[in-house]
Amino acid sequence: MRQTTAVLLAATLLAVTASCARNTNPDEPTVHDATAACVDHLRRATGQDATVEATSGRGDHAWTVTGQAGDRTFTCEVTYTLSGGGVRTDLYYETDPPLDEPADTAQREEDDKRQHIGDVDGASVYAAQGTPDQPRCIVIVLDRPGVNDTSEAASCTTDEDFAQRGVTVRLDPGDGGRVTATLLPDGFTGQLEDGFAIIGPNLAAPSDAG
Repeated sequence: MRQTTAVLLAATLLAVTASCARNTNPDEPTVHDATAACVDHLRRATGQDATVEATSGRGDHAWTVTGQAGDRTFTCEVTYTLSGGGVRTDLYYETDPPLDEPADTAQREEDDKRQHIGDVDGASVYAAQGTPDQPRCIVIVLDRPGVNDTSEAASCTTDEDFAQRGVTVRLDPGDGGRVTATLLPDGFTGQLEDGFAIIGPNLAAPSDAG
C-alpha cells in the first residue's frame, strides 16, 4: 500500500452542445441514447475508448453517465428537450484530470518532489518534501518481486530533529527481510544509529545492507 501524499487535481467543467438540430419526427429518447451520446463525445474528446460504469436518471429525458476514458474519469450529463415535434440534445461533461492536463500529471508532480539518493537491499531511497510541521521525509520504494502489498514506506521529521540525527524509515516487506535507511543532512557529522554506516552523500544504512 503506497503511503504517499496524493496530489489532488480539480476537474474542469467542459460544456458541449451535442446537437441543436431538431429531428422533425423524433423517437422517445432513452437512457441508451444518452449513454451512446456520452461515449461518442468522450471518445472524440480524449482519443480513448470510454467505458460506462453507472447511469442515473435526473428527471424526464435527462441522465447522468459516469465512467472511465483511458486514465481519466468522466461525468456526463445529457438532457433531451422535446418541443414542437423536435428534440434538442444538451450534453455536458467533465473529466478528471482535465483535458488540458496530461493524465499522468499527479504522478509526475509527486515524483518531482522526490530526489533519489541511493539504493538499499534492492529498494530505491528518496528524499522528499513533507508537511510544514514535518518537512523532512525519506521514502523507500521496494523494487523486489514476490513481496506483499506493502511496497513503499515513508517517515518524516522536523527540521530540528533532522539536523541532529536525520530521519530513518523501515519497511518490512513480509518476506523475512527488512529494509532500513536514514536520510542525512548535508555535511552530517553527528552520531549514527548503532550498526549503521554512511553509504552515500546523504544516505546511511545498516552495515550489513546490500
